[in-house]
Amino acid sequence: MSLSLSQRLVLAPLFSLALLAGWASWAEAGGAGWTHDMTAAMKQAASEKKDLLMDFTGSDWCGWCIRLNKEVFDQDAFKKDAPKKFVLVELDFPQDESKLAPETKKQNQMWGEKFGVQGFPSIYLADEKGVPYAKTGYQAGGAQKYLDHLNELGKIRVARDQAMASAAKAKGVDKARFLDTALTAVGDELAFSVYADQVKEVVALDAKNAAGLKEKYEDKLKAMELAKVIASIQEEFTGENGDAILNKLIETEAKFAPKGTTRRELQMLKVQILGTMKKQAEALAVLDEILAEKGITAEESLPLLMAKADILASQKKVDEALKIYDTLLTAQPKGSGLTPRLHFSKGRLLAAAGKKADAAKAFDAAIETIEDEDSKQQIKLIKSQLLAEEGKAPGKPADPKGSK
Repeated sequence: MSLSLSQRLVLAPLFSLALLAGWASWAEAGGAGWTHDMTAAMKQAASEKKDLLMDFTGSDWCGWCIRLNKEVFDQDAFKKDAPKKFVLVELDFPQDESKLAPETKKQNQMWGEKFGVQGFPSIYLADEKGVPYAKTGYQAGGAQKYLDHLNELGKIRVARDQAMASAAKAKGVDKARFLDTALTAVGDELAFSVYADQVKEVVALDAKNAAGLKEKYEDKLKAMELAKVIASIQEEFTGENGDAILNKLIETEAKFAPKGTTRRELQMLKVQILGTMKKQAEALAVLDEILAEKGITAEESLPLLMAKADILASQKKVDEALKIYDTLLTAQPKGSGLTPRLHFSKGRLLAAAGKKADAAKAFDAAIETIEDEDSKQQIKLIKSQLLAEEGKAPGKPADPKGSK
């Protein structure tokens, strides 16, 4: 499941648990079977009729990159089967840049900018010319499951190439439709970062919007432009220029008139800025306005409700905030991946409110329902620190005298 900006901001504390653990050592994917030279890799792929598997990684600092190496790339099953279909390329962005030759650093930066890489690990599957058709990242489950995942992604190239071949033989709106099929296959992220020429061609071929494609892609281009404006506003916000930033958000909303998810992204930014300005009542009003919209899904409303709970807690309305979490937890189906996140966030809220015993219970519930062992261990550590603050050791009664 992909996460929107607002979801990432709300759920980030739990997602980062494994990263907070600290890694005693680092390991790069590059080794036997891997290359760091894109030019050589493309020549090899063309010669051997293989695709490229490009690993954009932060080998000595990125926790998820290290996990991917350990759980997948370093496993015998991957080492045996992956090179049969892919030329493996590592494009590293280490904290210690002395590990890279200057030309390698320049090459990695160029390809990272070309693909618009925003995070690590980013795994791209590309053809022999270096044109990507699929993107993925860390996937739990080990080497064989990852290989199966790559095989599924390989079907995207088949769909892309078939549509592109048909487009090459067609003209006008028919060609636009085939190009649209190819762009849909690779997905919006790649379509608008790597296939920009094809996007422009679709708009030009369907200039009268006979197939609805001109409107479709212009709307998406508008959404991308809005995303850039929002990112710029976020960077400009210092915490002390809140009123000016709010005015810019109002102007942006008037200019772009965003709808649906895009509008909610803009409103969530407004909530964050209002919260920073200690204008909790106004922030709550914006959240309630979004939550009252027709068509909002349970998945979309979850981060909004969590944000509302945090604001209520900051206003000392802890009971109201807890009701929100309890309602969300009750609504989750058995085995939901959101359940441990909700328990953990509830625990953080309780801890901040000074309700340490209840917080410990919430953390226990998160531990019982989470599958990731690293995150589980981190929650246990947080719980232990919480109990230590109360003068208690896990499993032992508190000493009323505070003696050791």
